[in-house]
Amino acid sequence: MKKIAFSFTLLSLLFFAASCSDEDGDNQPSPAAVDLNGKLNADGRFDLMVDALKRTGLDASLSNGNFTVFAPTDAVFNAWINDLGYADLAALQQGLGTEQFKSIIAYHILRGSNSSADFSSGYYQTMAINSAKDSLHLYLEKGSVLALNGDALVIEADLIASNGVIHSLNSINYPRSVYGLIEVNPNYSSLEAAIGLADGNLKATLSDEASTFTLFAPHNEAFDTLVMRTPNVNNLLELIASLGTANLQNLILYHATGSRMLSSGLQTGSVNTLANDGSGGNLQFFINIGSEVRIIDNSANTEDAVLGTRDIIGSNGAVHLIDAVLIGE
Repeated sequence: MKKIAFSFTLLSLLFFAASCSDEDGDNQPSPAAVDLNGKLNADGRFDLMVDALKRTGLDASLSNGNFTVFAPTDAVFNAWINDLGYADLAALQQGLGTEQFKSIIAYHILRGSNSSADFSSGYYQTMAINSAKDSLHLYLEKGSVLALNGDALVIEADLIASNGVIHSLNSINYPRSVYGLIEVNPNYSSLEAAIGLADGNLKATLSDEASTFTLFAPHNEAFDTLVMRTPNVNNLLELIASLGTANLQNLILYHATGSRMLSSGLQTGSVNTLANDGSGGNLQFFINIGSEVRIIDNSANTEDAVLGTRDIIGSNGAVHLIDAVLIGE
């Protein structure tokens, strides 16, 4: 009798567990069991993102590996389509051209699975590429919300899929030039201000998609140090006034080259900059590669600049972050 009672109890427990499983889940997979394509497709707010991924073949990429997708909603896509004067997504793709359209969509995807807690403020490599086949970067600022390139805000974070995370955006996130990548980073606001105040419309120059640049970008503290070392100068505006906007133009161009220079290709030696040497040529700085990569300028009164974060890729070149302002003459 004990064996019969035990068997009956065991069968009852198994039946109860199976019933609870059916009632609780209704035989549906958990949200994390659905991959990124399935999650986007099932949500209902990202139909145009799903369409865009299919049109560009990026949906196939999302099936192989882990990714983070910043997904504009249908309302954002429709605003983009209407603002550019197109009838629908197909017309937008045709108008932009398939390569540019794909680049913009790919710029919303990062390799690797990143929840909102995983992010910190900084540059992140996307799946978009420029004409040199380098992967483009975006700047993410982490505050009360996540902001991409200063414009696109995450309005809902952490939609978890089996192979990644989706974050909903309130705007299309566009690829940035070397100037644009500096413009959106608050730690480089002094350089951005100097570029805007210098002669020669350097903002337009460094944003030119038909040209290629490498920008060695000093941070705000580097400009603060230069201010402290300059007699009778107390702030950035006074520094700019003491230099004059023509000299400021040459100082900014001393931080730029007219070619793509990735860190893997840097060698010890002199580098031609875009700054004018006053004799029809260009000023140079010297790169010294040792335990650190140091840039030696033409001034005996400044410290060498040390190369920090490097190979931040924009649509028209590369940015390397440095810790000192370079003086050309």
